Parts: sequence; structure tokens; C-alpha cells
Amino acid sequence: MVEATHWERRPRGRAAGARITVLIARAIAWPSGRKASLQTTAPRFGMRTETRHLIALIAPAAILAPALLMAALLAGCSPGLAGIDREASKIISARTEALGGNAIAPTYEHLDPVRAQADEIRHTDQNTESFPETRNPAASELSIERADPRRTVQALLDRYKDTEPTMQRFTLEQTLKYAVEHAREYKTAKEELLLAALRLLTQRHLFGPRFFDEVTASFDGDPEDGDYEIATRLVNEFRVTQRLQTGGELSARALVNATEQLRRRVGDPDSESQSASIILSANIPLLRGAGDVAQESLISAERQMVYATRTFERFRQQFLFNIATDYFDLLRAQAQIENARRVLASRQALYKETEALYQRGRRAQFELSETQARVLSSENSLADQRDRYIVQLERFRIRLGLPPDNPYLIDTTSSFDLPVPELDVIESVRRGLLYRLDLQTTRDQLDDSRRGVANARNDLLPDLDLSASMTIPTDPSLKRSGLQLDEDEIGYNASITFGLPIDREIERIGLRQATIDLERSHRDVRETEDNIELSIRSAMRDIQLALFSLQIQNESIRIIRRRIEGLELRRADVTARTRIDAQDELSAALDARDAAIRNLRVAIMRYLLETGQFRVDADGQFIAPPGMEQLTPEEAEQLYQMGTSGEAVFEEVQAPIEGEPAESEPDSVPLRPEQP
Repeated sequence: MVEATHWERRPRGRAAGARITVLIARAIAWPSGRKASLQTTAPRFGMRTETRHLIALIAPAAILAPALLMAALLAGCSPGLAGIDREASKIISARTEALGGNAIAPTYEHLDPVRAQADEIRHTDQNTESFPETRNPAASELSIERADPRRTVQALLDRYKDTEPTMQRFTLEQTLKYAVEHAREYKTAKEELLLAALRLLTQRHLFGPRFFDEVTASFDGDPEDGDYEIATRLVNEFRVTQRLQTGGELSARALVNATEQLRRRVGDPDSESQSASIILSANIPLLRGAGDVAQESLISAERQMVYATRTFERFRQQFLFNIATDYFDLLRAQAQIENARRVLASRQALYKETEALYQRGRRAQFELSETQARVLSSENSLADQRDRYIVQLERFRIRLGLPPDNPYLIDTTSSFDLPVPELDVIESVRRGLLYRLDLQTTRDQLDDSRRGVANARNDLLPDLDLSASMTIPTDPSLKRSGLQLDEDEIGYNASITFGLPIDREIERIGLRQATIDLERSHRDVRETEDNIELSIRSAMRDIQLALFSLQIQNESIRIIRRRIEGLELRRADVTARTRIDAQDELSAALDARDAAIRNLRVAIMRYLLETGQFRVDADGQFIAPPGMEQLTPEEAEQLYQMGTSGEAVFEEVQAPIEGEPAESEPDSVPLRPEQP
């Protein structure tokens, strides 16, 4: 124990600081009803007896301060990024499950909060410079190395070709899975959904109980007889607020107020006072701002979360459809390259044959020159197609999110072939208007506009607000009342305020804007329905046109091949130009057939997408509806080689293509669900 036997006299300013410390320490001790006292023994250097108060009060403050600080941090700080992500994931999972239709809730491994915090620690620069550095050298400071003109484009392309055997080859299924995991635009779409969930969390927090604690320390000085009456005050306010969904707010506050007159001696009971009170209050609107309009922000956030979930699921479908389309384009580009190689090999063989005949005098010089020119043209065409394929492949690689040092090639041995669906205009449009998620959102946004008009009308009402409060203080006769509340001193206050709607010009303008938005929403719904119906019909026509083109090209290939066989039988009498023309026709027919196969694959997938029947799983794999299972290689070969009754089906939809409705097709208006 410490005994204070000596008091060192200090200037008034330091004494004031010491007394503030005493006051803070006592404010900590008072609420618990404890009185600060320490038994002391004599130290090596003594102090006066009055210093006991200072030591007695600083000691518990030093002990309790870390605990109070930790409690404040735990009460006032958020649960951290990981906790927020968990709450947002719960919302996303619930909304996705309610969406149905094989919808999948995304995961957010790329938004690891631990990694984000570590990144903040590593990168301490705040980038607060007003003028960030710009690199834009003058032309004289630039240096560009000249290329060797002897290096041809073909040599550069061959260098890329040499690396092809070492590249990884992706099937369509592997490509879709990789895109879901690494594509930048897919991650951006997931983040948009997460941001919508965070906005909803914010609104839910605003409508939940909110806790606050504020500590205010003040130092007052009033002049009196040429000197100053100096006092310190320490106020702690703890409050809880709750917004009401019908409008208004409830709050409960607990205040502790401690005051000390510093001109008097420390420890004098007349120089110190402490009081506390509990205040309950309510502010409730009865007209303007009352009802559902009070929770408009929460309602909007909840509905926007549903819209965001639909938008993300629709994005997943469109994104994977686009990835598959790009994949089919690459397959077609590869087929074109292979076809160009065959053409080049054929023309090179023809050139050698013509050269041999020319040397024996059986061919003219112009035929040899023409054959040689066609060989050079074929080499240029092959180089051009390979270059475009490389650029197309690199763009696709970037879209997938592949790193630059990880080249990508597609696997031409895999296939993804769907059967041709039975096409019925009425049923297809009905399903599209019923299942399309974007149309459902547009219709729900019409309800949002109606609600906006109702809220705008509420703003025109007069103000009629009810306020009430109740204060429960401590015993005013006690200097140190602690938390001993006195029920006899309870005070009440209630008031009602009426405000005449004199100035409502801005609100009337807002109402007019809301009614215009409502009219626009009606048009948006109708326009979206019309566009969906048009896109469905267009997808159906694309299927029929691809089938028709496939049948035509298969027939053309058979005819041209028979012609080439006949020319080969009369090789000695046929000119080189005739044989080259036949080869060109065959090459064009093969390219057209490959294009028709690509168009048919894309058109079938687009038909499912436009009618709202395109489903994908968590790995980006297509989920086939019953009857749309993938074709076997034999079935696909039969479809693409033999064709179907494309001509008959094409004639069936010929009238809609020209814009004339079919005789059996009723008016399209009943296809749309009735609007409430």
C-alpha cells in the first residue's frame, strides 16, 4: 500500500488537468455505485493526504479503460468483411432458391476478405497526389526497330503453328466451366449481385435497432470578480433507436452527467456532482410520411434484390450462350483453315501437273501462269485465314480470363449437338412471355412505378406528427446519485404538430414526374413483350433457314463432287481453269455447309434462350429439358450430312418472314398475361 504524506504545489493549469483526470475516473466509478478509496502506506517519497483521491480514482480508471475500449470496439465495429459476406451470401442463396429454374447462387472466392486486408497492408500508398504521373514521350524519344522484310507473314504464322502441339486443348464443356470460374465479365456480374445484397443489408440495418454511445468532455470558464469560475463536465449518452416500418422512430437514451467546480478543492463534496437519466421518446407521423411510404427504401431494396437475382441468372444464360457461340465460330474458322489447306494442296498438285504438261508442250504458257497465280492466291488466303483465326482465338482467350502465358486451343474432336425442336409459334411465344426473367422484372418495375405515384401523392398531404417523451431522472437531492432513478421525478411530454400543405410545388412536380414514369413503364412492358416475340420468331426462322441452307449445301457438294469426278476422267481434255473453278465451287460449298452447321447449333441454343428455356448448372454446363438431350455422333452425322425436310418447314414459316401472319395464327395479344 501507498501512503501519501506530501503534496507538491503546482500551477493552476496542471492542477486543472489533474482534476479532470480525477473527474473521469470518478465518472467510471460512479455508475457502479462504488466509492474510490485506497488504504495507503508511506512510500520513499511522500505526498500530501489530498492526493489519495487522485490515486484512488486513476487506479480503477487505468484498470477499466482497456475493457471499456474493447467493449466499445466490439459494440461499434462491424463483424468484419467475412461476416458481411456471410450475411450477403445468405440473402443471395435465399433469393436464388426462390427463383427456381435450376438457378445457382454464385460463390465469391475471388473476394477473399483476408486477402483484401493483406493487400491493404502491403500497399500503403494512398495515391493522394493531385497530379498522377503521365507517360507520353515525344516522337523523338521513341525508338522502333525495323523488321526484316525477308521474314514473311507465313513464317511468322508458322512460328505460332510450331507451338500448337504443346498447347492445352479445351472442349466446350471445359471452356464453359473455365469461363464460369475465371471470366472477368462473369465475376463483374457476380459482384453486381453481391452489391445488391449489400444494399439490402444496409436498409435492413437502418430499420433494425441501432446502438450508439457518445462521451463528451467539456471545460467551461465563466468570469467572476476578475477571475474565472472553472468547471469540467463529462457526459456519457447511450441510446438505442428503432425506425418504424409504418413511419416514425422510437428511441431510448441513458445519460450520465458529471460536473466538478475546479476552483474548489479536490475532494470537497460540494465541488462535485453527478446525475443520470433515462429518456424514452417517440416521433410518429400520422399523415405525410406514414404507412408504406415510410419503408419505401426497404421495399425497394428487397425488390431490387429479386431483380438482381433474375438479372444474374439471365446473364448466366446469355453469357454461356455467347461463349458457346464464340466456340462454334472458332470451330468454323478451323474448318475453313483446313478447307483452305486442302485447296492449296490441290492447287499445288495441279500446278505441278500443269508444269509437267507444259514442259512436254501439252499446255500453254498462260495456263501454267494462271495455275501458279492461283497457288499464290491460295497461300495468301490460307495465311489470312490463319491470322484472323489467331486474333479471334486470342480475343476469346482474353474473354475467358486465361493468363497470357497459357495459350488456348479448342478440341475439334468434341461435339455439342442438340436436336431440332418442334417449332410452334403460338406455344413458343407463350413460353417466352411466361418464362423470360427480364420480362418478369420489367412487369414488376411497372408495379414500382405505380407505388411511386402513390408515394408522390402521400407527399402532398399535410404534416401531422405525434411526439411523446418520458424522462426518468435520478434523485436531484443527491450530489452523487449514481444510477438511483427516482420514480417520483418522472416527467412526461406529448405534442402533436400540424403543418398546412402550403408549399407543395416541388411535391406536385414530383407527382407529375411519377405519373410520366408510370406511362413510360407501361410502354416498356409492351415494347419488351414485342421484342421478345420478335426475337422468338427470329430464332425460329434462323433454325429453318439453317436447315434449308444445310440441305442446299449438301446437295451442292454432291453435285460438285460428281462434276469433279467427271473432269478427272477427262483430265487430258479439260483446261486448268475449269478444274480450278470446280475446286473453288467445292471449297465454297464446304464453307457454306460449315457455316450452316454453326448457324443451326447457335439457332437452336438461341431458341431455347429466347423462350426462357435455357438452363445451366453451377459449372456452366447445359441442362437439357426433356426431349432436348444431346445427339449421339451418329445422329449428328445423319442430321448434318443428309439434312432434314428443311424445304417443307422453310415454306411453312415463309409467310411470317415476309411479315404476313399465318392463317391459323390468331392475334398475338391474348398471348400476353393480363396485367393487374
